[in-house]
Amino acid sequence: DPKDKIQPCWKSDDSRGMSENMCSDGEKVFVFNPLLDSVQRCGDVEVEGGKVVEVTLPCEVPGPVVESKRKPEFHDKTGMMTWPVQEEWNEWVVHKGGAYLFVPDHTQPHDLSEVTVEQGGYIVHTKHWRRTVIERPSPSNLDVSVYDFIYEVNLQEGNREWFVRLSSDIKSDGVF
Repeated sequence: DPKDKIQPCWKSDDSRGMSENMCSDGEKVFVFNPLLDSVQRCGDVEVEGGKVVEVTLPCEVPGPVVESKRKPEFHDKTGMMTWPVQEEWNEWVVHKGGAYLFVPDHTQPHDLSEVTVEQGGYIVHTKHWRRTVIERPSPSNLDVSVYDFIYEVNLQEGNREWFVRLSSDIKSDGVF
C-alpha cells in the first residue's frame, strides 16, 4: 500500500501545501540541492551543493527495525510518542500576521480529536497532517535507538503556526 511508504526527500509546489511523494522502488527521479556550500542527504543518497542528480529514492517503511532492542511507546488514543520522548503538537496563535510578519500571541495544544492511529502509533494522521516514525539501524556496539519523525502538515487556519515539542528526561550535560 503506497500510504505505508514514506520517501526520504520531499517536494511541495505550495508553501502551505502538503508534500508530494517522490519515492519509488525502482524508477529514477531528479533531485536538486539548492544549498551551494552544503551536501544534502536524501535517504542514503548524497547530493552535492548546487547539483542535480538522477537517483532512485527507495520508499521507507514506518516502524521499528528488526533488531530493535527497545520499542518506543505511543499514546493509544492520540498516537503521540510517550517514551523515550514525550511528543506534543501545539500551535502559535498569531497576534498580528501577514505574508512576512509573525507576532505570536499565545500557544495552545493542537486539536487531536479526529486523529487516526495506525501501526500502534508509528503512523498518525488527520485530513490536514500526518506523522510517521521510522526507526533507523544503529551500530550494534552502541546501545541507542535512532528515530526519524517525518511530518506532513497542511494547516488550514490563517494566522496560526504549528510546531512540535519533544521533551525527555535524558541528561546529557549539554553534550549531543
